[in-house]
Amino acid sequence: MSMILLAAFLSVQLLFARYFLVELIALRHQVIVLKRINPRPKTNGRDRLLWRIIAFLHPGWKKFCVAWQPATVVKWHRETLFKLFWTWISGLRGRRPFDEDGIALLRRVAKENPTWEPSRLRGELRKLRYAVSLNTVKKYPGILPEQDRPPRRKRLDGPSWMTFLKLHREYIAAMDYFVVYSLGFSPMFVFFVIDHSRRRILHTNVTKYPNLEWVKQQLREAFPGEHGIRFLIHDNDPVFVALNDFMKNLGIESKRTAFRSPWMNGIAERFVKTIRAELTDHIIPLNERHLARLVREYCKYYNEDRPRTTLDLDSPEGRATTEQPFPGAKVVQFPRVRGLHSVYRWETAA
Repeated sequence: MSMILLAAFLSVQLLFARYFLVELIALRHQVIVLKRINPRPKTNGRDRLLWRIIAFLHPGWKKFCVAWQPATVVKWHRETLFKLFWTWISGLRGRRPFDEDGIALLRRVAKENPTWEPSRLRGELRKLRYAVSLNTVKKYPGILPEQDRPPRRKRLDGPSWMTFLKLHREYIAAMDYFVVYSLGFSPMFVFFVIDHSRRRILHTNVTKYPNLEWVKQQLREAFPGEHGIRFLIHDNDPVFVALNDFMKNLGIESKRTAFRSPWMNGIAERFVKTIRAELTDHIIPLNERHLARLVREYCKYYNEDRPRTTLDLDSPEGRATTEQPFPGAKVVQFPRVRGLHSVYRWETAA
């Protein structure tokens, strides 16, 4: 009797299994026909979620996946999981998302400071806790014009000159001067001394007559007492060459560059290019006093507030990074150098 019941039960199961098999074949054939008519069916979030669950539960899901390619389902799976993972990681590290407010702030800073380069904009945003990359700054249209960059030189094997200078730069400084013409087309000489360790301007002054005694006085003011500088780089200007013995009395060894080799005093030459692009190209100095006042204001901004790429987007004297003090706080602009440049900080008053 039990055998008869078991045979009847198996017969019923086989009958239902046959029906289910026929139904499955019919459904799959309809899907194939629909795919033939519309090769790219539209999907929504629920469809993708369902197939991610099916792919997780059934190891052979690729055999009955007809409407989409298996690679498409895998792509949905990876995109969702990786997106959630990196969102979680970003939240753990406390990184501020570069949202619409950040984009608006970037456009505002770029508009208010049209002479700033991408690295300058990035450095200013980093001081406001916007951890934005340089490529992100460059990718938004209308912020900066396209700039042609020369190809990188191939690096040689072994330690580079940059490595050598990093090991000795705290003992090295450089001096130079450049010419600016006044309203009456009379030349004025801007003298400066810059150290190599933090690119800090140690001293600056302006004169119409850079004679030997005047330059000596500038060096006394630049290196008072214990200064820690052992080498001073300069070009072959006759006034600088005549200071060899005087610099020995200050405990400094003179280092002259080769003739017609400005790259040997690259840090000083770079500062000349920077101050021309950010100050003297935008003003017409009335006289010596006017130019000296503007140069001192700019050097103060340069030392205290201006971010530098070589210093990990910090200023030569160090500038604190501020956080948003309270929800809804605004970023306030503080003008520097008579409004030619700006510094941005969170508003602290409620």
